[in-house]
Formats: sequence, structure tokens, C-alpha cells
Amino acid sequence: MADALVQIKAAIAGLSVSLHGYIESSLPRIENSSLPLVDNKPLRLLFPTGTFAAAVWHPGDDIHLVCISDDRRDLFWQIVAEALDVEPFEAPGDATLELPLPKLTPDVRGTLQSGRIYLHWCPKPELFELESIPSYTTTLARRTVHEISHLNMVRDIKTLTDPQHRDGGRDEVHVSQRTYQRVRTWFQDNGLIGSRFGLLSVECLLWQVAAHVAVCVSQHAASMSQHAVAGRRARYAADFLDRWAEGRASERLLTVTTPSGRNLTQHVTPEGLWSIHHALHGIDHDKKYSGYRRFLDRTPVYIVVELESWGAGTRKVRQHLADVQLPELIKQLAARIPDGHRARIWPIPLSPNGNPTYVLGISGPGEMTKIGENRIADFTVRAERDFSYDRDKAFVSLIVYGRAKFRSLYPPPGSQHAKPPITPRNVETSAATLGSQTTPPPATGSGSGETRRFRPAASALARLRHDPRHTDINYEVGYLDRHEDALKWLSLDDWGNKPTEDLEFIPEHRIRQLRRTSNGVIVWSREERVDLTDE
Repeated sequence: MADALVQIKAAIAGLSVSLHGYIESSLPRIENSSLPLVDNKPLRLLFPTGTFAAAVWHPGDDIHLVCISDDRRDLFWQIVAEALDVEPFEAPGDATLELPLPKLTPDVRGTLQSGRIYLHWCPKPELFELESIPSYTTTLARRTVHEISHLNMVRDIKTLTDPQHRDGGRDEVHVSQRTYQRVRTWFQDNGLIGSRFGLLSVECLLWQVAAHVAVCVSQHAASMSQHAVAGRRARYAADFLDRWAEGRASERLLTVTTPSGRNLTQHVTPEGLWSIHHALHGIDHDKKYSGYRRFLDRTPVYIVVELESWGAGTRKVRQHLADVQLPELIKQLAARIPDGHRARIWPIPLSPNGNPTYVLGISGPGEMTKIGENRIADFTVRAERDFSYDRDKAFVSLIVYGRAKFRSLYPPPGSQHAKPPITPRNVETSAATLGSQTTPPPATGSGSGETRRFRPAASALARLRHDPRHTDINYEVGYLDRHEDALKWLSLDDWGNKPTEDLEFIPEHRIRQLRRTSNGVIVWSREERVDLTDE
């Protein structure tokens, strides 16, 4: 990772050169704050912020760069477009752009993982000087809230990383970095980092740890030793987790603000807060019984959420579906769990190489009964139907599993079970089959012997209706009738047109086959586990 970080820093340095600007960390220290910042006009000063600037960045963290500039907004983004050679280019309305940085190598992109690099524009305030940034309080007249927020990002990181603004000096900054790394590992391993899902953000945790270390340093100032960093890091990290486990997490989370006044907890949902309490109850600092294994053992029922997309047109549209819409749908699902049950979102993808797939662990009063499992299954059917998203481009499927079945499909590391599939599921589960220990055979293609996952009927219907490969072909739905043994057939166009309260409504669990109208070829069969909808 060290080599990749060097390349990331080089790419950011290259961006500053392309913009004819400076990276703040490359400027000589200005000893007299009355001196002008730099003599170069127009000013373009690039500030790394967040965990990257605090030297605690992890793969997957977003990297945020703020450029304080003399340029007008439209001119600045025109210069950025020319520097990045991006055409066509539309200036972002929120003064924030995700950088393509095409010079990054595949290895560096792999190191970034799901992280993105963002450039934020901020107009230079009047009487602006580098050394006065942490105490800068003058508002930006006639500026947007985004531009003011970007200036505050710079103010905060300067306050956090500058030893002059920490009572313990450089030693406190150093101990904060090491303590954060230890705490971050525990929170990450236990699935508590994920701002898109209503859980903690890395910046929120960073400020929490910094505030905790500042208190510890002031209490132990007399015994401070440059040679005791490792010991203090372990002690401070354990104390940090103990304080949260005592039940004060909600109060602490709701009051996390930076020196500039930014509220870092607005994104935390009630379900995210409950997840933190759930994970911290009876914590094990040594991680002998924590993380995903503990999540499995403490949750009796699971809802697997998968996004399939097709015909989305551009990478940007697909990325929006996966990064924005799917997390929002998952948060909605967690918030709508029936009374008496609670949902814990696991924000780490179950199958990083397949379709975006996540899981919610459902807990109820005491050990979940069969009735409770069926109630959750019925709830997912309604939720799947009510979700609002563009079904012409994607389909979200929800599948309920009991603990034993889910654990066999997605076992913890080191388990004796078979490894989980790369694609998100091998079986289709209904309320009637919950808790079954038998895994049906995988789906197969037409005569190829190729092993595939088997998609449920709802997903197959959505693909035939909206995937461009199928929209010009007529299909029929074969379903079981309550009063006849033979399958009855209905055109796909006519399927699902009746409301659920209609006496002639046909539920999806009765679907047994899907076939092409022109030649009768079966493209999907529940019993034979044939799925040709990808072909």
C-alpha cells in the first residue's frame, strides 16, 4: 500500500501542477503571519483534508481536496476541465467534482477500492493568510453554503493536525493517529463504518478519537513519555471502546461537531445508532470473538439485498445506482422493519466481485420463532414491491434466510463450511422454506454445464421486461392454478396487472416457468433450476 500511496500523492501533485497551483503541505512554513501567502496570481491553493491529511487514510476512504482560489467559479471549473482533459464538462452545482485522475495505475485504483477522490472549490476569503486559517471566522459574503462548508473543512483539518493547536503538541498528534488506527480497525471489523448506510463516517470517528486522546493526554500530562506511545495507544483505545459500551454512545454521537461548527453526525440513523450499541454490548478488545463471526452468532434472521442493473448506459449511472440508490433503499428497509424487530446493516459487500449485495441482520424479542421469520418474509415481499427506483435500469431483490442457511452460504473466515459464492446467492428462499438445511443445486445454462446462481422469479421477470436483450421478445409466464394440476400460461405483458386485493391476483410464488412465445423455449424453470435470462 505504501507504493500506491506514493502514486496517489504524485497524482494529486500532478493535479496541482496542471492547475498552476500549490499543495499546502509543499509550501514553506510562513514564520510571520503578516507576510502575504504566496506571490503567485491567481492563487490556487490545494488542501488535502480528512483522514488523508491526518495521515490515517485506509483503502476505501474517500479523499477530499479543497482548492482555495482567486478564480471565479465558472473560470475555475473551466481550468479544471482543461487540466483533466474532460469533455463534455458540466460545472458541478455544489462546487464538488469527483476526479477521474486517469493517470492512476490499476494498482492504485485497487488500493483506492471503493474510495473516490473529490475536488471542492472555495473562493479565497478577504485578508486570507495561511497561518490564520484555524482561527478564521469571517464569513464568505454572498457565497453558497457549499463554499462556506469547504472553507470549514480546511479550518478543521488545520486545527486537528497542527501541533500548535493541540495542548500535547506533536506527541498528542502522534498518539491520536496511532489510537485512531487501532479503534478504526475494531469499528471496521465489526461493520460500524459506513456513512452511506447511516453508520459512522471515518471523519466522525477521527474527531471522536482526537477528542478522547486530548482528554487522556491532559489527565496524564505528568507521566507522558515519548517511548510509551504503543502502550498509551492500546490503553486509550480500550478506554474509548469501554466508554462507548457503557451506553453513552448516543449522547456522544449526537454532539460530534468540529471547531468550525460542522455537525458530523447528521447522517447517523436510529438504526445505525442501534447497530453500534448492538456491536458494543459485551465487546472483546482482543477480537477473539468479534467482527463478522459475532454478527452471525447474534442475529437469527437475515435479509439479503442485491442490486442487478442492465441497460444503464454509462458507468456513472451504474455507480449512482450502487453508491446512492441502493444504500438509501437499504436504510429505508431497516427503518420499516415490523415493530418488535430491529435491523442491523452489515455495510461490507457479501460478494465484492458480483452484483452489489448486502445483508441486514434482524433481531427480535428473545430467539426468533418460525412465526417471526415468516413475518419478516412477508414484510420483504411488500417492501420489494414498494421500493421506488428506476425499474427499467435495475432490480432490487430481497431474500430472507434463517441463521443456519445464511451461515452455510456466507460463512465466517476460517469456517469449515464451503466458501461463499462469488455471486450473491445459490438458492431462492420463501417463507415456506426458511430454516431448511438443504441447498438446491445451482442453476445451469442451456447444455453448457456452466454453474450459475439461480435468480428468483421476480428478478427473472424484471430482466425479461427491461433488459434490452429481451424487450423485443414476447414471453409467457407459466404458473400453478389453485384448482388445476397443469400449468396455466399468461403473457408477460398481462402479468401483474391486477392489485393484490383482487380475487384473481396471482402471487409470484406460484410461477414455475418462463418461456419464449415464438418457439416455446423455457428460459427459466424453478424445478429444473434453469436460468437463461442472462443469455
